[in-house]
Amino acid sequence: MKFRQVADAYVRYRTSLGLVNGVEARNLRIFSGECRGCDISEVTPELIQKFLSRQTPFMRWRHYQNLKLFYRYAIARGYVARSPLPDESPVMPSHMKPYIYSRPELKALFAEAS
Repeated sequence: MKFRQVADAYVRYRTSLGLVNGVEARNLRIFSGECRGCDISEVTPELIQKFLSRQTPFMRWRHYQNLKLFYRYAIARGYVARSPLPDESPVMPSHMKPYIYSRPELKALFAEAS
């Protein structure tokens, strides 16, 4: 079965449960484009790693998490025997810490702006 067909079935299933948001469905379509119509059993760890390596750190983590859930679905329904995902999960990047300007810094900033 083609990767895109299984991905569409997965999105319909998750939507019926009220669990899919547009980002998850879009991310699967993006990866489906990488597969270029290949069968789900033909997806290799190298293909996934190549796809993930082109993403920003946050999107790399997000795509990995989406594919992880997708492959759980595919394995449970017998579409594939095992997941081709890399063993090591990308690390979710930490959020930036907010910077609070001091009063003198704010005065200098506003003085420069005017």
